[in-house]
Amino acid sequence: IFLLLMLWSCESARLAESRDDNSVYDLFDLARVNKRHNGVSLVKGAEPYSPAYKVLNADLIPPVPDSSFRDLLDSIQAERGFLLLVNLKQFKKNRGSLLTIEKTDGSGPVFEVISNGKANTLDLVYSTENQLQVFSIEDAGLATGHWK
Repeated sequence: IFLLLMLWSCESARLAESRDDNSVYDLFDLARVNKRHNGVSLVKGAEPYSPAYKVLNADLIPPVPDSSFRDLLDSIQAERGFLLLVNLKQFKKNRGSLLTIEKTDGSGPVFEVISNGKANTLDLVYSTENQLQVFSIEDAGLATGHWK
């Protein structure tokens, strides 16, 4: 049983039409996640006109297709960075990944953003060579049971 019950609310319900500067990508849309997907269920979120999902089993959420992922990476490189907007409702004392980019061979993450309710931190995990590096932001206050 997947113990982390997290709700996500996407700021945008669709992929931006152009790939110019300041492009917007809806990761749930790119992964073709909808209300009938096995890994999530559609719920009422903080924003009335944006979909919100309760993540039931993150392992069932498909990866973003390679072509869309390449577009996303190209946009990040062109902008020299990215801004990740996530509205979430995470139960207290839970730990869960907000974003994970895995190695193509499935051997672990290249980059991961983790909300750690147990330690009250927001952890950024990234790999360099054969080591995982962790940077923690203390007193994150994300896992409160309320929309953030």
